[in-house]
Amino acid sequence: MRISITETGAIASPSAINTRAIQQAIDRCADAGGGVVYFPPGTFLTGTLWLKTNITLYLEAGCTLLACPERDEYNAIDCFPEQDVVAHQAANGTHLLIAYRCDNVTLAGRGTIDGNPSAFFNQGVIARDPEREGSHDHYKLPDERPGQMLYFVGSTHVRLENVSLVNACFWSVYLLDCDTVKISGLTIRSDRKIPNSDGLHFNCCRNLVVDNCDIDTADDCIVLRGHYKVLGDADVPMENAIVSNCILRTRCCALRLGVGDGTIRDCLFSNLVIRDTRTGISIWPAYSDRYPRGTDIDNVRFENIVMDVTTPVNLTLGVGAKAAVGNIVFKGLSCRATKSVYIVGEETVRVSDIDFIDCVFRFFGHRLQSPFDAESCALEHPWKEAVTNPPACGIFVRYADRVRFRNVRLDWTRAEGQRSESLCCIDCDDISFDNMDSVDFARMGIPSAFRLVRSSVSRPDRSPDP
Repeated sequence: MRISITETGAIASPSAINTRAIQQAIDRCADAGGGVVYFPPGTFLTGTLWLKTNITLYLEAGCTLLACPERDEYNAIDCFPEQDVVAHQAANGTHLLIAYRCDNVTLAGRGTIDGNPSAFFNQGVIARDPEREGSHDHYKLPDERPGQMLYFVGSTHVRLENVSLVNACFWSVYLLDCDTVKISGLTIRSDRKIPNSDGLHFNCCRNLVVDNCDIDTADDCIVLRGHYKVLGDADVPMENAIVSNCILRTRCCALRLGVGDGTIRDCLFSNLVIRDTRTGISIWPAYSDRYPRGTDIDNVRFENIVMDVTTPVNLTLGVGAKAAVGNIVFKGLSCRATKSVYIVGEETVRVSDIDFIDCVFRFFGHRLQSPFDAESCALEHPWKEAVTNPPACGIFVRYADRVRFRNVRLDWTRAEGQRSESLCCIDCDDISFDNMDSVDFARMGIPSAFRLVRSSVSRPDRSPDP
């Protein structure tokens, strides 16, 4: 079946609220066994729309679904038990599109979904955290704002293709406990002054493919979580994810793995371009004390990634984490950066089996001098300094076992300011080198290219790449 939303009374008008008319078209199509709900060109004001099994929403080029400012047009907060309301960030648990335990649902076309932030934020009021280095001007948070713009829960065979998602008031897309997901060709744009306006969030999903997306956000572009407790007691892993051929830009992290007390495993990130970004890759199992154990992260690869960032890689366990992090491969990274690569475990919970293969790190510009340098790394929780004040060296590793560097080049030719070492390893076991080079390090006042403190070095590993 194919039905246009205009057949059930939807009107392209800035004043006409179309929630009921559009939902009627979706329901009629679902009652007929499924099909396509067609959205013609025009701007359609709407509240929450509930997708159904075997339904495709097709947004024609020139169509905009615009979030309605009326609270009564949105879902109830307790509409399903897996609601992930982020109250401490003023997100109220309302959503524009919901797919709850559906199968075979698709959002496609060349149209646009717009979160309409001017309806929820006073964009004339700017806030900033003066105590936080690197913070940016942002709109002051209202008492409440909409939650995740698209929310898919417990659904299978989900497809999001080619649409544009703009101006989300919180995360643009959140998939929770979904299986067999294909996301391709999305364009995501968020206002750089909206806090927490992330791109794609995946929590406890399986068999996920993301490709050919262009994402520019104020907060993280792509996030993988292992926060299973929102599902109750079922320990559902986040696993089997492939992300490739995307362009990512953000004030925060382009790729972030962590959050929760569950598991992230068997993931591949490849052929990505990351620009104008603070942190390229962030692996942070225990981001806050709300998740005391942290997320186990195992068997994750990052390959063929080009970055122009402040910090290329930040792998740190976090707030007293007890999570196991290992079998992480960084291969074919080409990075332009101003701050160090940072790999840090805890004294009693060490990260392990970390590989850097065929990587180039080119350091540019003058990095602000940090009191947290390689000489003062004996802090109780060095993760606290990871983002704003990493050690003043090229690669810093602490509390890690079996770390391998093969064909790794650190280039200081265009860097300015004083640095410590190219590579500093403290309290590490079994560090191996095979063709590691530091270019022009003497000009930077670096006393030695590589420095090991209470660390052991193995012979070069000639085994095949992992």
